[in-house]
Amino acid sequence: MHILFTYGLKQQFRYRYADINILGRVLAAAMPIRRSVYRLNDGERHSFYVEHVPDLLLRAGRAGGWFASPIDWRLQYKDSSAALRLKELGDFNLEIPTNSPDLREGDNVLHVEIEDHGKVIERVTMQFAWDPTPVTLPIELTDLSKLSDIQSIGQVVDGRFTVDQKRNAIVSVTPVVPDALCLLAAPTASQEATYRIEFADISKAKYLGLSDFFVRHEEEEPPIGIKPGWSTAGLATVRFDGEARSWISFGDNSARKEGWLVFTDPPQQFFAKRSVRYRARHQVLLGKGRNVTRFRIWAEGSPEPSSWLCEESDGNIDPALPRHQRASFGLFQHTGESTAWSDIRVVPLGEG
Repeated sequence: MHILFTYGLKQQFRYRYADINILGRVLAAAMPIRRSVYRLNDGERHSFYVEHVPDLLLRAGRAGGWFASPIDWRLQYKDSSAALRLKELGDFNLEIPTNSPDLREGDNVLHVEIEDHGKVIERVTMQFAWDPTPVTLPIELTDLSKLSDIQSIGQVVDGRFTVDQKRNAIVSVTPVVPDALCLLAAPTASQEATYRIEFADISKAKYLGLSDFFVRHEEEEPPIGIKPGWSTAGLATVRFDGEARSWISFGDNSARKEGWLVFTDPPQQFFAKRSVRYRARHQVLLGKGRNVTRFRIWAEGSPEPSSWLCEESDGNIDPALPRHQRASFGLFQHTGESTAWSDIRVVPLGEG
């Protein structure tokens, strides 16, 4: 058995979100995993979830090994406790709360212990640096030519991202895992993001992205070792078939009884083209009892449209249900091939 960390044995984080995310994969001979725990520094042990979807195990067994039958995220979802956060068998997303009493400013040591179904145990230690100083607005990511480490720019919450210095862009790694998310700033109130975006092969994506004003992942009840629920103050998406939508939600993809979701219905039309450079403007307006999100996207070099492509609010949601007050801007993609974001600026706005 082997435990692999997506971003290596030495990582770095700065405050952008309520959790620190340590992504990785377990290569185990005997799935599912019997036990998976972590210990931060000299603290207590905590369990975390490793992907072990029973249906995939059955398919993999028939194919002659659990690596032999990867699911095609372009075509279908899977029945998983992790919902859209983990892709293949053995994947994990270890979440360390930033308010953990065991978390230290500066250097931290993380001990991970996993036991597979054959009672084989492996222990691995990795290190990460923690800076609790929030990444505040405005942020300007216009020159990435001297930056190579994605963790010096943002926090990968889900999926995989990297820096393409030649393209001066942040890119999602193919094949894109639903839902891939890289946060660039810490939570704040009303804000606007502008950026350049370029899609690769749009025919292989259910939702291409674009970006998100992310609030947090929500726990199941009781907790399962990963938070499957998605809370957003303003998600912007376009599809290969021309559907464009804005989304606001609390606990989407979870079983939270207080969960809710609103989105543009019917969708607006926007037909993205491969290898065309687009510009996007994405806003979230938080406050005064009604939150609004809106975006527009247009071909670079063309005039910016005067109207918003999609605009949505939470005005019709029961006032007794949870509302969002702050959010962190991030780059989002659901599925497909690599997308590139560049010339990114995020600035604060007045209350909505």
